[in-house]
This record gives sequence, C-alpha cells and structure tokens, in this order.
Amino acid sequence: SDMKNDNSRPLERTGPRGWLGLLFLALTLTTPSTYALISDDFNSLELDTVLWTFLDPLSDGTVSLDGTRASITVPEGTSHDVWSTGNYAPRLMQASADTDFEIEDKFESPLSEKYQLQGVVIEQDADNFLRLDFYSDGAATRAFAAVFVAGSPSVKSNVPLSLSGGALYLRITRQGDQWTQSYSDDGLNWQVASTFPHALAVGAVGVFAGNAGGNAPAHTAVVDYFLNTASPIAPEDGEVQYALPVPASGRA
Repeated sequence: SDMKNDNSRPLERTGPRGWLGLLFLALTLTTPSTYALISDDFNSLELDTVLWTFLDPLSDGTVSLDGTRASITVPEGTSHDVWSTGNYAPRLMQASADTDFEIEDKFESPLSEKYQLQGVVIEQDADNFLRLDFYSDGAATRAFAAVFVAGSPSVKSNVPLSLSGGALYLRITRQGDQWTQSYSDDGLNWQVASTFPHALAVGAVGVFAGNAGGNAPAHTAVVDYFLNTASPIAPEDGEVQYALPVPASGRA
C-alpha cells in the first residue's frame, strides 16, 4: 500500500504528555506493521503533513521548508530541553513499525552557542523514548545519548567531537534491543559515539531542535534529509516540487 497516502496518521499533539499524545500512541501502535520509516529529503516548499507530525509543546517553535531542507526553529530565552521535566523540543515525527531499522540524518546547522541542541527522538510514548543528538557545551560539539523510562533520563554517552566540516551527520542503527549511534562530518567516514542495550516498543521516530539553560540561545536546526538506509532517496535533492511556501506550525 502507499503509506504516504494513508491519512490516518495524526497531525498534532498537545504538551509533552497531553491527551493527544495518548491518541497518537494508540494510532501508531494499533497497526505497527503499516509504517516502515519513509525517507524524506524535504525537496519541497510544503511539509508533507501526512507523513510528518509537527509537535510544538510550547507553541513557540516553527518549521519551514525552502525547497531542499526543513528548518525547525526555537526562540531564545525559553528552554526547549529534552530532559526530566519532559520533552519540550519542537520536532517532526513519523510513525514507525517496531522493527529493526537504520536511519541517517544530515544537519546543515553548526552548533555555535552553549546548549543549542539538534538530533533524533525515538518514541514508545511521551514518557519512554530515546534522545540521540548533538549539542554544544560552549566550547565543543558533543554527541549525546540518553534513554527515558517513565520520564526519568539515564545518560548513555556524552562525547566531545573533533569535527572538520560544517555539516553534522547522525546515523542510528537498531538491531533488536541494541542501539548504535554514529556520527560523521562528511557523510562518508563514520565514528561510533555510543552503543547500548535498551528495550523499547518503537512507535514514532523524528528530528528535533532544542535549547537549554537560563539564557537559552535561539537555534534553527536545518535538516537536509531524513533517510531510512534500507530505502534511500536517489538522487537526493532531485527535482524540487514547486509550490507556494506555507510555513507549518504546531499547537501546544
């Protein structure tokens, strides 16, 4: 079947743990075999809202497309952290079957200010998920991994990176209960940042932008692509689907 034309996918969820989150979980888990992860190079001026759900817990984030990339923005002054108080990061999520997979994401947004965040969230539900991302500690970019069980985080890895390029590539491999997080600055040469076991009934996967701290900096995560490596897009950034630009926004 054509999963991109399956309009049963949810469009919004309120808050980090709102009642729409329960509906989201019910819809994604009642037919788990339906949703293999779908690659997207954001090669359009409009977000595919059948494929993607934009979640905006604080109602102040935005997402927009420029024809080749998706940009998720958080404003300064308010924390959009993914931590013990909840997941307040604006994010693009798509439903996923609870199977083995490997995804690759390219971020074209260097992290230049302390506590800017960008990466991947893999959800069972609003309280049980993985956070796998990059963040700035003010001096270096770090690869970070944490698991959340009943809302409580446990850090699996927090590694400073030596980077030579402007882009950041993130690859997540799931084999049963084993997870591997790898990174690259050129998309060709990969380094393992973390590997760990964790049982998770996956229902959704996506990309996020965030910030943290008392003086949280503004940040825009520029996502060139989200790829399921089992079914990549070739060529990536091919013919642009022209349309009038319509920025998408979520509601808390």
